[in-house]
This record gives sequence, structure tokens and C-alpha cells, in this order.
Amino acid sequence: MVVKLGICVAYDWEFLEYSLPAIYDHVAAICLSVDADYKSWNGNTFSFDIDRFHQSVKNVDTKGKIHILREAFYSPARTPIENENYQRRRMAEVLGKADWIVQIDTDEIIIKPKTFISELEKYKGQKRPVNIHGIWINLIKQTSSGFIYSILKTPPLATNKPEYNYGRTNGHFNIHTNSFIVHITWARSEEEIKYKLLNWGHSHEFNGMSFYKIWQALDDFNWRYIKDFHPMGNDKINELYFLKAANLSEFMKDIPTRNHSLLRSELLSNNIWVSRLKKILK
Repeated sequence: MVVKLGICVAYDWEFLEYSLPAIYDHVAAICLSVDADYKSWNGNTFSFDIDRFHQSVKNVDTKGKIHILREAFYSPARTPIENENYQRRRMAEVLGKADWIVQIDTDEIIIKPKTFISELEKYKGQKRPVNIHGIWINLIKQTSSGFIYSILKTPPLATNKPEYNYGRTNGHFNIHTNSFIVHITWARSEEEIKYKLLNWGHSHEFNGMSFYKIWQALDDFNWRYIKDFHPMGNDKINELYFLKAANLSEFMKDIPTRNHSLLRSELLSNNIWVSRLKKILK
């Protein structure tokens, strides 16, 4: 089975320190794509230490798997999400033929890569186009004593037919798995949070500063009272959780993934006939 990986790289490239080594040994080839003009999907210029980036990649790439794609992915003629779609399509083109094309972001760490690859092996050879999803452990905020986090199903992580119509999403049949991904998404400095809210692919779809004010107020105590915490209305998060941990490595070691696994009824939807029946009943 041939699995290849693409990662969009921008201002938060330093998270590759965690995400890249986790999956490196389990894929045949890797494409890291960086905008040639260091522009976000929204058109804002970001700072980028290209020398440190190359050295960091060199330290990981002991087997010569990594290709760095540098092109102008931003165009004012496209919306931010269309610029993201374009960048993801270009990575898939560069990676070429594979049983599975995986795309993650720099801040997504696959906790148990062997388990993830075994899920891909299970569904290898599907004749129809399919996507493989996992479970996001979204880090909302790092406090003085630990991490506030949420649980959410991921967008497609892997597909046997790489098409990107809305970020990683497309119209293929979706298979959900218990592959856990630590997503550092909001557990950043205040400056980084502001920048992300203004520059990611969905920045034109919500009031970023309004969301920022709620995020800024979160602490070790009040997290339990916050519901539906997500800037995108269609991705509501029912509940927040807290885990005491001194750092990210400790958090990843102690996270109770078993408590957040998919329900049996959710896994049944991986059967296309059950999925169709559910849609009819709705």
C-alpha cells in the first residue's frame, strides 16, 4: 500500500517539529507546500525563517522523502478558501499516484500513526472514491495548569481520489475511524490567535474578533460553562474538557482517547447502505 502526505506550510511552520516526525516513517513521500511570496490565503504577508525551516526539514528527512513545493498559492481573484483548495490540489498533483493521499496541517499530530495506517489498509482497494476521517482533539487553550480541549470529527484526512472543493472536503463517501489527531488549533499565543483568525481559509465567514474575545476569557475554571465553542456555526462543539498537563508531550501521553471514541452507531455509518438509510429517515 502506497500512502503519500501533503502539508500546507505557513507562519506556523514550527509545529512541524511535532507533526512531521510522527508520520514520517509511515508514508512513501511527503510534499510540504510554501507560498513563494509568503502570503496567507487571505493575501496578508507572514514572516518566515526559510533557513531555519530548511534545517528543520533536513533534520527529519533522513530518507529523502520530502519535496518542498514553492509557488504563489494566493490570488486576489480567488476567495481565501479557493486559494486553500488550489494549494491542496497542487500538492496532490506533485505527489502523484498513490493508494491514499493524506493531507494534514502543520498543527495536526497523528497520535498513533500505526493505527491510522492500519485503518487505511482496511479500506484499501475501494472502487468508489472515499475519504477517511478521524477524531480531532482540538486544543482550545493552554492555561497555567493544563489544556482546555474539545472533541470533533476531522475533515477528510485521506482520500483515494484527491479532490479538494472546500478545504479538504469533497463529495466522496466518508468513512469515520478512531484515528486520533491532536490539533493545536487554538492553543497558541494571543498574537498567533489574532493572526490565524484573520488569515485562515474561513476568515471571511465569521467575526474573528468576536470569537477572540471569548477565547481570551477562557481559564482553568470557566471552561466548563462554555458550550458550542467554535467560530463556524456548522461545527458546534457540545462540550469542552480539561486535562492537567505541564506541556504538549505530557498531554499527548495522558489524553483519555478511549473516552472519546466513536459510538457503535456512528461506526455503522461507514456502511454505505446504512448511511443511505439514515439519510432517507432524516
